[in-house]
Amino acid sequence: MDKTMMNGRDHTGHGWLVEFRRQMTGAGISQAQLAAQLGMTRSYVNRLLNGNGALTEEMQRRLGHALLGLTNRDSMFILVDYVRVRFNTQDAEYVFKKLFPMNRDFFSLTEKAFYGYDYTIQRGDISIMSTRVGGPNTKLGTIVEMHGSGCRQLEAVLVRDGLTWFDFFQACDDLTGIYKRVDFAINDTVGIIDIPHLIQKVEKDELVSLFKSKGAIETIKKGCVGKTVQFGSPQSLVQMIGYQKDIEQYFKNKIDYPEDSPILNRFEVRLRDQRAQKAMKELLACQDAEAVVFGIINHYLRIVTPQGSKNLADCPLDPDWQTFIGDNRNHLKLAMQPEPITLDSVLNWLKKQVAPSLKMVQQVDSLNGTDMIADMINAAEFSPQQKTLLKEVLEQAQHDNEKKQSNE
Repeated sequence: MDKTMMNGRDHTGHGWLVEFRRQMTGAGISQAQLAAQLGMTRSYVNRLLNGNGALTEEMQRRLGHALLGLTNRDSMFILVDYVRVRFNTQDAEYVFKKLFPMNRDFFSLTEKAFYGYDYTIQRGDISIMSTRVGGPNTKLGTIVEMHGSGCRQLEAVLVRDGLTWFDFFQACDDLTGIYKRVDFAINDTVGIIDIPHLIQKVEKDELVSLFKSKGAIETIKKGCVGKTVQFGSPQSLVQMIGYQKDIEQYFKNKIDYPEDSPILNRFEVRLRDQRAQKAMKELLACQDAEAVVFGIINHYLRIVTPQGSKNLADCPLDPDWQTFIGDNRNHLKLAMQPEPITLDSVLNWLKKQVAPSLKMVQQVDSLNGTDMIADMINAAEFSPQQKTLLKEVLEQAQHDNEKKQSNE
């Protein structure tokens, strides 16, 4: 379905209705299916589609969203987006060996760490932090931390070896790991999660929630407005955040235009301490990410459609929210989007973040007869991670050359 049908900016009045009916017919969607998706009677939907009802901007949005849900049943997927798990051992090398089927030589060792630890074994955004034997923080043991990019880097290895996240989590369980935080991200590729609509529902208090705090954030940058809605605080055992992922990526200069993003919206479920531990036990037992993640969402939050003086807890679910949590869409699986650590990521960062500044300094050098760029490069020192990446690139180049020569 054309995403412009989600609003009336590109089609208005009769023109919008004609285009909507065309797309509906082309997708093979019946009025009965549309009515069920909207939670309306078929006769009322029939009047709307024949131009006999009030086709307000909000009604256009609801019709467009309903058709979007019916024609994009596989448009969402779940990712692991952050992991922090602790082990009651100071043997970081043993933890590494049991959890990561990776070349230890490509990990750097630095005498810096977070959370009170003494040192870090690191590659990319995969970190194993531990304490020195006899030090003041020996009770901390060893902790593994992976941010979103670290999760994607691990997935590259899991996919290579025919493994899944369940294999990794089982290995953590075998080591009696204690989860400190786990984030799951529900990615929406077409607009099933309507962030502005969700914010409106929150502002009108049309929800049933166990969260003590909730609110919306609006960020204006580079001529765009990005909207975020959050439930709970960073200190809560459970926090949920929904935001416009395409605009966030644009703000971070990772894409040239918001429409270049393959992900439109994201809804994150962030779990801490005992709530994270409980969820991971449930996940290993059932191996069904949707059941665990949406079970938590349904327990903590329901977006509803008010009905007169009826108690909100007794009101029906908002149709958009109903589609999001599972009606009229296919089952969501725990997906993987592997992104191996390569020189390409460094080059892409240089292109996006550094090249414009280098070009400016290059022109200044040309005018003044100086060589500031060369001076900075000569004075620069490699970080431990850069040294290991360079070693890996050189070894791979040598391997490729040897393979090429053997084939000649």
